[in-house]
Amino acid sequence: MTAEFAVVLLAFVVVLAMTLFAAAIAISHVQTQEAARLGARAAARGDSMASVRDTAVRAAPGATIRVERDGVDVLVTVSTSVRIPVVGVPLGPMTVTSQSIAEQEPR
Repeated sequence: MTAEFAVVLLAFVVVLAMTLFAAAIAISHVQTQEAARLGARAAARGDSMASVRDTAVRAAPGATIRVERDGVDVLVTVSTSVRIPVVGVPLGPMTVTSQSIAEQEPR
């Protein structure tokens, strides 16, 4: 194996790891956004807080769910952490957060 091949191989591995990390972030963003949307919709219908949290957790397992109600609107915030898929990289996890707001339906 030549030195040039070793450098190219290392560069390829780094680019592959960063691509996988970017894909993991994108997937987590879609999951958190969907969970926030589903949770806000359930809360707007008047479902119980436990039901709203269960609905959101099913869409984004392992995520942190926060539900806030004011007089008219419901805000659901969903957060999750994404870890870098390379062992030995000193960077910590990245947090992905999505919010969705819905107007409460009349009863």
